[in-house]
Amino acid sequence: MEAPATHPALAQVRLPPILTRRELFGEQREPNAWRLSDNGEMLAWLEPGQSSRTRLVVETIATRQRRVIDLPMQPQDLSWGPGATTLFLDVDTIGNEHFRSYYVKLEDPNPLPLPLAPENVTTEIEQYWGSDLLVSDNRRDRDLMDVYRRNLRDGKETRIARNPGDVIDWHALRDAGLFARTRRVPSGGVAVDVLHGDRWVKEADVAVEETFEFIGNRIVDGGVLALSNRGRDKVALVRFSLADGKEKVLYAEPDADVEWVWRTGPENRPVVAEAYPARRAAHYFDTVLGSALGDLAGDDPRAVASIEDLDAHGRRVVVNVASDEGRRETWLVDRQTGERRLLHKDARGRHADNFAKTEPFEFRARDGLIVHGYVTVPRGGEGKRLPAVVWVHGGPFARSYWGFDPMIQFLANRGYVVIDVNYRGSTGYGKTFMAAARGEFSRKMNTDLIDALDWAVAKGIVDKDHVAIGGASYGGWAALVGLAEAPDRFVAGISMNGPSDLASLVAWLSPTVSIWTAFAGNPDRPGAVADMNSRSPLQNAEKIVDPVLIIHGTEDDRVPINHGERMAQRLHALGRPVETMWVPGEGHGMTTPERFVAVADRMEHFLAQHLGGRVASQ
Repeated sequence: MEAPATHPALAQVRLPPILTRRELFGEQREPNAWRLSDNGEMLAWLEPGQSSRTRLVVETIATRQRRVIDLPMQPQDLSWGPGATTLFLDVDTIGNEHFRSYYVKLEDPNPLPLPLAPENVTTEIEQYWGSDLLVSDNRRDRDLMDVYRRNLRDGKETRIARNPGDVIDWHALRDAGLFARTRRVPSGGVAVDVLHGDRWVKEADVAVEETFEFIGNRIVDGGVLALSNRGRDKVALVRFSLADGKEKVLYAEPDADVEWVWRTGPENRPVVAEAYPARRAAHYFDTVLGSALGDLAGDDPRAVASIEDLDAHGRRVVVNVASDEGRRETWLVDRQTGERRLLHKDARGRHADNFAKTEPFEFRARDGLIVHGYVTVPRGGEGKRLPAVVWVHGGPFARSYWGFDPMIQFLANRGYVVIDVNYRGSTGYGKTFMAAARGEFSRKMNTDLIDALDWAVAKGIVDKDHVAIGGASYGGWAALVGLAEAPDRFVAGISMNGPSDLASLVAWLSPTVSIWTAFAGNPDRPGAVADMNSRSPLQNAEKIVDPVLIIHGTEDDRVPINHGERMAQRLHALGRPVETMWVPGEGHGMTTPERFVAVADRMEHFLAQHLGGRVASQ
């Protein structure tokens, strides 16, 4: 049953029509994963099928003839093999990021997805080698990935690299095979080895707060393209020399990391580099392409046009045009003929007049660090002191981006100001900003959230007495910490799949040294567990006095459900107000819109009770 807002300030605001949970989350299964074959002649994508199934659609672009294949699973992504005869599907069944790879032979009369490895084996496609495929999997050891060369026609395979025990990534070149590997080292960082003949030689060290990622699949001028901030603060596009590990900077943004680069042609030529200082900042090496994409956005000042895919020679491009207010269109552009075809328009775009604007902001944290974030004020709520939710992104070594976010719009539509902070340790702002999070779990990482809230209160947009904190994964941890360490700032909290015990989390996630042990603490070191317990919500549950909603997937093996269960049991024993929602069949992320709708239902009733926002009938 629909319920109106009860917070006094919301009575003064003409909020837009209330959107149902199904309109916001139930329509998430839009067509997606648009992928062009290397030769640009074929286009494939995924779209909703019957009974929560997915359909794979393959189109011959010249004739627009389509072939539809019903899939017995819901892939998260797809890619083309060489020759446009095979498609590969990445499947994460319950949202735990344990991907399995399947392949579909389009030349078969009734193609079915075939697994690249047996059940319970995690697989990753490394590269193509002629008609063969390089695949890494963990069939030998659950914690180690070995590399195999496999012929998909006859099934024959040869193991070409055995993991010695410390390799966390393998790197291969198109039609050339393995050329590098990334190894874990005792400092928590990694070493990059390059294959010289039959010997692995270390050519680079990467510190734990640094970024290094190969993105090229060809050797050009003795090097391979990479994203790196070795020797500099911000991640730049570089050419990494395979001979000596030296880097030549090809492009850098002054205020943010370069996060992605699109490339074309046999020489892997960069065409656009993307960074996100606030909104998207794109540098077009191909200025003609930049102009063509800009025209698709039209006169909408909030729309951004970006590449979703392009063929190997850059003739055909799949382009997304999107805004924070729900506009999302997918176009196919033929740069040779100038033809533009609208492939799809997201159904949620019809609610554009009901969505709120998301604006970037920055503030100076109490120790002087400049921190960035995004604030979303309900339509008509500008200048009013409204109830608010500090919604914390997961990771924590990840970030929030400007754009349309169904969760943010859900909260804003119910009447809440949403404060979304890229707290210290978030990616995208350089290694100094990342390093500022060392040892700061429950400390400065959380006071950044409080300082962002203070910024919003000072702007006059938030009622400081009606603020909740919530999030998923690390965001759930931050919510519990916020309730324990700042009970005067929050009146309620929501933890979705959130950890509660730092020592057991790190021991589970990282039995060896890693970014987790470097930043959160190493439980194997003397005295570390006591320090980690002093920062953990589970061991500080008596400090929590406000209502808590704990939501957790029963199959989560990234943050096991016992984190939620133990936290709830402890709060119950203390007589604290706590509600729980255990979501059967889900892992660390919600994989079905139906379950997301059910979670949203529970959330909005909880928030309405404690903040005074409105509730939809369905």
